[in-house]
Amino acid sequence: MYHELRSMHGEGIDWEYRSRESDAWKVEILKTETSTSGNEAVAASFDVREIPKQERHPTIHHRFSNLSAGDILELIAPHEPRPLHREFSQQYGERFEWDVREKEHGRCRVWITKGDADTGESESQDQQSARN
Repeated sequence: MYHELRSMHGEGIDWEYRSRESDAWKVEILKTETSTSGNEAVAASFDVREIPKQERHPTIHHRFSNLSAGDILELIAPHEPRPLHREFSQQYGERFEWDVREKEHGRCRVWITKGDADTGESESQDQQSARN
């Protein structure tokens, strides 16, 4: 949970343990600053670099499944996520768009736009701008 919160909100949250008993932990989550992706077109921004490797793909698929058609998931990964792109192609077919926005050593930013489940088409950025 900590990694998911940090990936969504970055430095915008702080996590403090209130107690660590054998049967339960109590945690307080504090908002420290406004957390935004920096782009209004992005519905959710998700930095997976801090998430354990074996949990990344299932977590990303879960996040993507919660989006509405036309929403953009901004993914920040430690490398270009080609295996994930293949998984998306196999699982979602034409019902998503994949756009590598930035690629540098240790960081790759990808926008994944969720398409319409019925038609398999994604709403373009121009259509989203007109809608907003």
